[in-house]
Amino acid sequence: MFVSERFLGRLARLRKSHHDAPTDEQVELVREAFVAMLSELPAEMVTEVFEAFTDRIRQRAQPDARFLDEARYLSDIADLFALQYDEEHDPVHEDDWPLIGEIVNDYALDLDMPTVNYVMRLVVDHHAL
Repeated sequence: MFVSERFLGRLARLRKSHHDAPTDEQVELVREAFVAMLSELPAEMVTEVFEAFTDRIRQRAQPDARFLDEARYLSDIADLFALQYDEEHDPVHEDDWPLIGEIVNDYALDLDMPTVNYVMRLVVDHHAL
């Protein structure tokens, strides 16, 4: 099972129980789910990824959008770091590839080489370096 499928399942349950929660509460609930999905990675890196992409999600969202609805984009990011990226089904925004490259570069010594190689190959493939 893809990491994204598990994450999207958790988001669906959160939407049912916290649909009308304040945005800050929604963000914290999604943070917990995201961190749990990528628990094999360095905790500081996962937090940085979450915060960076949460900011981007909020910038791109419509003013009346609920974070729990927009957070599904994080499932594509989770698949990438779980080495399960699918170009067709996990479309990472072109503007996000340079940021992904920077984060992986910053944490390269804390990651295993297969993860670094996998993600950086995709970053290069997307002309982000």
